[in-house]
Amino acid sequence: MVVVFPAVGGLLTQVVTFVIVGGMLGFMAHAWRAIRARRLAAHRAAIIRAYALALSVSTARIFIDLAAWLWSTPFLDSFVIASALGVGVNVAVAEVILRRPSLWLSGACGVRK
Repeated sequence: MVVVFPAVGGLLTQVVTFVIVGGMLGFMAHAWRAIRARRLAAHRAAIIRAYALALSVSTARIFIDLAAWLWSTPFLDSFVIASALGVGVNVAVAEVILRRPSLWLSGACGVRK
C-alpha cells in the first residue's frame, strides 16, 4: 500500500513512511520467530511495538485535525510534524506498557503475569 499510495509531503515523508513500515514488518517477523520458539514475552513485546507503529497514522490524524481546529493549519503544513508526534506518542505508550506490565495485565483476558 505504501508503494501504491505514496505518502503526502515529499521525499522525506516518503522515506520516513518506508522506515516506519519497515520497522513494523521487522517487529512482525520478530514476533513470528518468537512465537515459533514459544518465547511468549518476546512475541508480545514485538506485537505491541508493531501495533504502535501501525497505529501511528491514526494518531497523526488526531494531531492534524487538532492543528486545523486550533490554528487553522492546512493539512500539508501539519502533516510532517503530526506524523512525528504520532510515532513518538505511540512508541512512548508502547514502551510504558512493556516496562510496566502491572498497568495493563489483570488476567481478565487469559493473560497471566
